[in-house]
Amino acid sequence: MPVLAPGRAVAVRKAGEGGLTVWIDPGVLDKILVALVKNAFEATPDGGEIIVSSRLADGRRVQIDIRDTGTGITLESQRQIFGGFYHAKETDLYTTKKPFDFGAGGKGLDLLRLKILSKAYGFEIGCDSTRCRFIPRESDLCPGAIALCPHVESLEQCALAGGTVFSLFFQPY
Repeated sequence: MPVLAPGRAVAVRKAGEGGLTVWIDPGVLDKILVALVKNAFEATPDGGEIIVSSRLADGRRVQIDIRDTGTGITLESQRQIFGGFYHAKETDLYTTKKPFDFGAGGKGLDLLRLKILSKAYGFEIGCDSTRCRFIPRESDLCPGAIALCPHVESLEQCALAGGTVFSLFFQPY
């Protein structure tokens, strides 16, 4: 994603099974994936990683996961993220950063839009997240780069401290 995220040092990998097909407008699927990858970039410090994977789940549905080694989402925020206009951080902690910048944040509309699309196109969306144990509150800030974090020394240690996976489940084609 170098075109979408210039200046960011976040690795993006694809993994999973090939040859899986979902029944959805390709343009809609693109919007869904770009929104989730953008969210992952904005939560993942430089030196981190995003993995987009696909597999056949429960023997019949196609599952696409967007997993990051980012800061994670608190339990309180996880209950509200699909409602729209929800800011996980205090509004004054958001900056005027561009999309895909670390900590860019937003109005919470991407996830609300994805929830609406899930109803319209018949797929499920879910989130599983662990807030970084070194910054447990939304008001705690990540330095934005693994190399600057006083708590970890590697991607592996950062990944063990927290992260998020958004999962999409599509009915078989």
